[in-house]
Amino acid sequence: MGHPRTSALTLGSCLVLYRSAAKKFAAWDGGDEDETSESIDTALSWVLLLSAVQLLFNLFFLSAFCIYWMDRDIRALALVGVFLLSCGFVVFAQQKAVDLTRRMNPEKRGSVYDTKFQKKWMDSCDESERRQVGQACCRAYMVSSRFCLGLWLALAILSMVFEVSILPTLVLLLVWGVMQVTYSLECIRLGKRN
Repeated sequence: MGHPRTSALTLGSCLVLYRSAAKKFAAWDGGDEDETSESIDTALSWVLLLSAVQLLFNLFFLSAFCIYWMDRDIRALALVGVFLLSCGFVVFAQQKAVDLTRRMNPEKRGSVYDTKFQKKWMDSCDESERRQVGQACCRAYMVSSRFCLGLWLALAILSMVFEVSILPTLVLLLVWGVMQVTYSLECIRLGKRN
């Protein structure tokens, strides 16, 4: 969505990164495991990151399209088609990255087409990978909390200067609240198990 060039650029980058990783994997003889596998994992992580960002762009531009241009002309159906096509390519890129990761690590399980993919994937991770995910989640939580606080402050100041609806603040606090409550309840649940 947005502009087809954005999708083409992002998904083209995903294709280049994936092919690079696939070539390295095909040439890999199992020796020098750390450097080669790390290089492949890094390329696949970039594929997943770029495809996730493209999905966010798709959702943003579809929302903007629905708000500002939906009633304007017949091209609406074509743009929705572009959105669906781009989302399909995003999921395809993510599945290709997961498939290559599973070929490198046969113990990994899951398919992005499965609704329980994240649970199956986490169940197949070893202790080191789970610790890495935990550290990444903790970092994401801290950054998101600071970002929400900064955004709330900006909205509060803007509402003093301009006539701003309460809706943006309400949505922000709802998202922030879900994050805070989920974090706290999960800490309580994990504390009981330990």
